[in-house]
Amino acid sequence: RAIPSKAQVTNPGETSMNRRERRRRESLGMEAGEPVPARSVNAAKARVRSAEKRLDAGDSAGALAAIKEAQALDPENARAWFLQAMLDLNAGRVTEAGDAILKASLLDEKDVTIHANCAAIMNLCGRPMEAEASARFVLDLDPDMPEAYCNLGVALEAQGKVADAREALTKAIDLRPGYADALLSLGNMWFRAGDYMSAAESYADAVKARPENVMAKTNLAIALRHLGELAAAEQQCVEAI
Repeated sequence: RAIPSKAQVTNPGETSMNRRERRRRESLGMEAGEPVPARSVNAAKARVRSAEKRLDAGDSAGALAAIKEAQALDPENARAWFLQAMLDLNAGRVTEAGDAILKASLLDEKDVTIHANCAAIMNLCGRPMEAEASARFVLDLDPDMPEAYCNLGVALEAQGKVADAREALTKAIDLRPGYADALLSLGNMWFRAGDYMSAAESYADAVKARPENVMAKTNLAIALRHLGELAAAEQQCVEAI
């Protein structure tokens, strides 16, 4: 390959960054234009703070209005997209939440909370490969985050990687003993494999950790019924009801 003359040499890092930025903006559906003015950036941050205060006060409609204003002022405000994702998720708009959290994750490569939630929402959206990628990204930033291992386990099982999924869920429980969500997911894996005893043990641990968790009691009842422990299964159902 021909070696360029000195006049043709460009900064490799700069070129790489430009290409990465271009791909990122294309993924976000943004035009490659002038940077957002500082005044608009600051105004957007103010709207985001207002939205957070409204959320704390239980004013979801007011929070959403402030978020939309922030996005109009600065489409690259990651926090605004993250808050929209949380509002959409709480309202049951899972697909919309997925779109918003993906934008937030593309705009902020350092916020662990954004990427951890991205993994969880991608799992809810039935997009396990993206969930796995987000979870692994989180673990690169924070190798001891139980939620990331839990989300990774769910994503891996959905892709048929059962052994790796169990390893990830077990790691989550090791990092946070009594982690009910991970125990439930592990129990579900054992149940789907037909190992009802192991499933019941995982569900029972989840019940012990979170006695108020209705799903844990219900799943434990189902596993106990498969084991022929009908009286114990009935008791879990009664408590769940």
